[in-house]
Order: sequence, then structure tokens, then C-alpha cells
Amino acid sequence: HTRRADRHFLVFPLFLAGATASASGLKMMAMELMTSMEDEEDGMGRNAATTRTILQTIYERQLDCLMRAGHTLDVEWADLMAQEGLQIVNFGF
Repeated sequence: HTRRADRHFLVFPLFLAGATASASGLKMMAMELMTSMEDEEDGMGRNAATTRTILQTIYERQLDCLMRAGHTLDVEWADLMAQEGLQIVNFGF
């Protein structure tokens, strides 16, 4: 039980790691780790799924920017979340 509770604190750092990583493999790894947490029944599963979906949106936007501009520097994850009305709420764990 303690180990599972400790995993609650990993969702947002995984999001940040994925959103700011320059290598797509690292972004994918962060999303895979969040996917593995989605089957939790204590509220963490939904939080992990929502956070992963937001990370996927950011990753797709970064890929678009990479194809157009050759870099992802124009994609700021916090700005994108505000523009798209995306929210991450981590509480009650």
C-alpha cells in the first residue's frame, strides 16, 4: 500500500519530464509510465490518464512545430494548456 501511495507523487514530475524532454523517446517513456498507473482505483488512475492525455497533446503540438520550424522551442507547455483550457489538478492523494 505504501509503495502505491508513493506513486501518486510521480504523475506531475513525469508530466514535466515528458513535456520538457528534447528526445521523443523520453516523452514516450513518460507517457508509458503514466499509462501503467491508469488502472489504479483510488483516484490516481483518472489523474494519470488525464495528465497523460495532456502530455500527448503537448507532444503532438511539439511534433508539428518540429516539422514546420525544425525545433520545438515555440511550444511552451504552460501556454498551450492555457490556450486549450487544459488543467491538471493533483490533490486529495
